[in-house]
This record gives sequence, structure tokens and C-alpha cells, in this order.
Amino acid sequence: MNPPSIPDTSSPGFGRIFAGISLIAGWVLVHVVLFYLIFVSSFLLEMFWSIARSILFPGSSRDMVIDSETSLWATLLTIGLWLGGAAGVPLGLRVFWRGRAPVLKRLFWITLIAAVLFDVGALVTLVKSALS
Repeated sequence: MNPPSIPDTSSPGFGRIFAGISLIAGWVLVHVVLFYLIFVSSFLLEMFWSIARSILFPGSSRDMVIDSETSLWATLLTIGLWLGGAAGVPLGLRVFWRGRAPVLKRLFWITLIAAVLFDVGALVTLVKSALS
């Protein structure tokens, strides 16, 4: 039989706090870079597809038109990557805030899953608008 565990009430050291803040900053920076890489490549892909569609299907009613339905993927991608970057905050806090580790872990996973859902929605919307 194990004795009941006593929660650690001591303050975290400088190393743990620095590691947690570095993890948060790195996670957010990666998501900012991912946003710009994915956004620019997707925008160029959509523009290329629009040009190719106007050449392959002349007289189409959607030649070189960018409407709100077509650019919905950019909004979904932005929200998804913001949520993905925000998921790094509870992940970094979990490094030095041991008393709230289960809550922070749950918050990290909920935010990360929501981000993935928005990003998949952005991909589906991009493909659907490109092929319609």
C-alpha cells in the first residue's frame, strides 16, 4: 500500500520557469512560421488553380474571381493556427506549474484538437473551392 502523495508546494526553480517560457515562445513561433508558409503556399496554389481553370475552361463564370466562400479557408486556417499556437501556453505552464498539471494537460489537448479540426476544415474548404 502506497502512502498518499503530498503535493509539492515549493516554488519552481529558475530553470523550470525559463524552460516553460522558452517552450511557450518556441511553440508560438513555430505556429506563426507555419501560418505564413501554409497561407502563402495555399494562396499561390489557389491563384494558380484559378489561372489554370480559366485556360482549361474558357468562358467559365468563376474566372479569376475570389469571393468570400473561396477565401473561407484562410479564415479557418488562421483560427486553427491561432488555436494551435495558444495550445503551447498550457503546455509551457505545465513545465513549472505542477499543481495544475492535469488541468493544463487537458486544456492543451482540447485546444490542440480544436486547432486540428479547424485546419482540416480549412484544407477541405480549399480543395472544395478549388475544384468547384
